[in-house]
Amino acid sequence: MTSNHNHFTSPKIKWFYAVDVANSKPSYYNYTKTQEPQKFIPFSDYDSLTIENTYQKTPTSKVLVNEDKLFEADLASMEISPVYWEGPTYEIRRGLWYKDGVPLPTETGIEIEEGYEFVKPYLFNQVATIPPDVNEVTTENLASKNEEEEEETKPDEKERVDMYTLKSGQTILYFNDKDAVIIPSTYKTKFQLNVVRTLGSNSLLGVYRIRRGYDDHNKKANEKKQTEVDEQKQDEQETTTRDQLENEVKEENLEQDFDLDTSKEESNREIDHLVFCVHGIGQLMGSKNEAYTFSHSVNLLRKVMKKMFNDRKEYQDLVENNDDPLNNRIQVLPITWRHKISFNPKRTGNDGNEDRLPSLAQINVDGITFIREILGDVGCDILLYYEKEYLLQMLTAVTSELNRVYSLYKKINPNFSGKVHILGHSLGSALTFDILSGQSGTIKNGTVNLENQLVFDVENLFLLGSPVGIFKLIERKNIYARNMANPAQEPGTFVSPKCQNLYNIFHPCDPIAYRVEPLVNPKFGDFKAVNIPFAVKGGISSHLEKVAQIGDIISTKLWIGSRNMQKKDSSEDDNDDDGAKIFKKREIHGEQLKQLTSLNASGRIDYALPMGMFDISILSALASHLGYFEDENTVGFIIRQLLTKRDKPLEKTVASLY
Repeated sequence: MTSNHNHFTSPKIKWFYAVDVANSKPSYYNYTKTQEPQKFIPFSDYDSLTIENTYQKTPTSKVLVNEDKLFEADLASMEISPVYWEGPTYEIRRGLWYKDGVPLPTETGIEIEEGYEFVKPYLFNQVATIPPDVNEVTTENLASKNEEEEEETKPDEKERVDMYTLKSGQTILYFNDKDAVIIPSTYKTKFQLNVVRTLGSNSLLGVYRIRRGYDDHNKKANEKKQTEVDEQKQDEQETTTRDQLENEVKEENLEQDFDLDTSKEESNREIDHLVFCVHGIGQLMGSKNEAYTFSHSVNLLRKVMKKMFNDRKEYQDLVENNDDPLNNRIQVLPITWRHKISFNPKRTGNDGNEDRLPSLAQINVDGITFIREILGDVGCDILLYYEKEYLLQMLTAVTSELNRVYSLYKKINPNFSGKVHILGHSLGSALTFDILSGQSGTIKNGTVNLENQLVFDVENLFLLGSPVGIFKLIERKNIYARNMANPAQEPGTFVSPKCQNLYNIFHPCDPIAYRVEPLVNPKFGDFKAVNIPFAVKGGISSHLEKVAQIGDIISTKLWIGSRNMQKKDSSEDDNDDDGAKIFKKREIHGEQLKQLTSLNASGRIDYALPMGMFDISILSALASHLGYFEDENTVGFIIRQLLTKRDKPLEKTVASLY
């Protein structure tokens, strides 16, 4: 035997997963799979090797994969799904045999490999020989050859030394140790099979070339195939009507939201800060379009957070004794709850054995239907907050989901001993605030009797675009820290969130957001919220920030000079001075500072995001409320607050006045 391929060789295995068509989705999507996926992308080398090693030992196991092990590959069902939140499942494949660089289904690959071991094409003399692909094989070509070969009977079994029949009836014709073709069951004559042997594969005839093992050839073919799929989708979108585009379901978040090229270090990175993100109003829209799902928003937050940390040394320097300079040691996970609430705009109210009440959709009038549907999906959530039955459902759902995800995270990461934080958006901020306060003015007597309490302590509570301020004002309640609450105060006149630091972050154009500091002390209503600086330098943002900073620096210096000249008694918290009136500055110290630092060690609670030149518009108002999770100014601020250590108590701070 002159061939170097004189023995069976193990191919390089690579695992893949689909990203374009889901196998299934949570029940509230009412999803039915109508087509097979076309776009498969490879797992990272680390994940692929881990999956393959597990598959060889226990082929029905589950393997944690992808960025931060946020997904689970189920080898029994051959599906990948998110670990900590409900989401779509996608098909996974063991890349053994490939067509156009795309792995064939795992079971098909196994069967073709069984034929490979039976036929032993690696022993063929013509190892390097394979018929070339031809652009076209016409019926005329076949007819001319058929005149020469009129035999219509099946070839003798002894002549089938290069073929293997699958259970499906298809035949595999092996050319050498790497190449073969799939022949449809309709090809039964010796003549037809010899044509395939001579001319190779041709898709017009239903004959497809396949290749064994993951190599450069299949890697390049896969990349080319995925590009073709993307271009085809883009062409389809360009010919789609606007209404169809608005309703089109976005199904590529699995590919877009995560770092797919994970390593062992990245998959097992140490986490010091676990942030649970609780969504607000409008998540029913996510059941119609995945671009609105909260898990997608949190995945974007994680992605932006990672990028900003990697690009900015000032953030990296905040992490002490960090062996990995690109590990921000922060993990963010979504907490979804809306689908667990019984009220649904399209669901009727059930009263006993029959529906006594109609659905919201049934009482809608016909005009501006699209806008009314949005209001039903979004606005109703706020109305439900003031109905005892639904509020208790909301509070219970959020508490249960927080505890479930925390317990699961601890089970998967038993060595985690870091701090836990909550980031609540919109109505989600009000729910988490009430859960941590243990009471809500929307319920009679203010007591929330939840079956379960949080099983973990909360370090920082971040309120984003929060209505907590207006809710507590309507409830006629102040906000005090637990160590500042006066037992002599009338019960039910205040709330005290159980957390170390309370942050209220808002965009000035956000119509849902309200301030919180005046509820701590009405005098704080004279203080402007702290301005969060632009996270990204350059362009118009930097110019706007520099102008503001220069004016602020000059004003502060003049005010300090005035203070020194006046020589006022610094203990007079409630008395303003001429410098404050002229230069719009005020020093916070003494009892007032204590009121603020007891709720936030930084000395302030309200933080305003910077405004651009074109922010004052209706569209900007809507965008400002929905865009916190991908806004770099918000993300940069949160990173800094999580990583900054405040070992010394704050003695005084300066606030700008209105």
